Amino acid sequence: MNYYIDGYNLLFSFAPKTAFSEEKKFQKAREKLIFWVQAKIKNLKPAQTLLVFDGIMQKNTWDQVNLNFENLMIIYTAEKSADLYLLEEIAKAKTPQEITLVTNDLKLSLEARALGAKVQKTHSFLNLKKPAAVEEHPDFTDTKSNLKRLHRIFSLKLKKEKFSEEDPFSF
Repeated sequence: MNYYIDGYNLLFSFAPKTAFSEEKKFQKAREKLIFWVQAKIKNLKPAQTLLVFDGIMQKNTWDQVNLNFENLMIIYTAEKSADLYLLEEIAKAKTPQEITLVTNDLKLSLEARALGAKVQKTHSFLNLKKPAAVEEHPDFTDTKSNLKRLHRIFSLKLKKEKFSEEDPFSF
């Protein structure tokens, strides 16, 4: 599994653009997002994660440096949009079906799906948890009222149905 993330789309899922009125707040928010994604994928253990930001939104050229952390690659596009960069990378991939694009951008989602990639909404990615390795069935506790309701339904159903003792599977 590889994650390709539309960086600013994910960032603006946390807060609207208006929350970043000052460049310093914007840079700080982007840095926090990078560290958050790094921690998130450490638990998920994908083969590769691309976190792509539109480089044209950067005011300082020193910010446009691409960075690598273990299986996270941070990319600031220079002369093209992050959307175009992501689509080009999906198109170049030998197995695009192993790529999950994280974005809320409808047009980008449709184009990525057409190329064979999976798409995941940002809110869904934000809520991802590491899959349980050992536990096959999660603990489930039902309410007393729901258990009573289910008991009543099945009791009524059993009264209506007659089962054969010779063939317990005939209904």
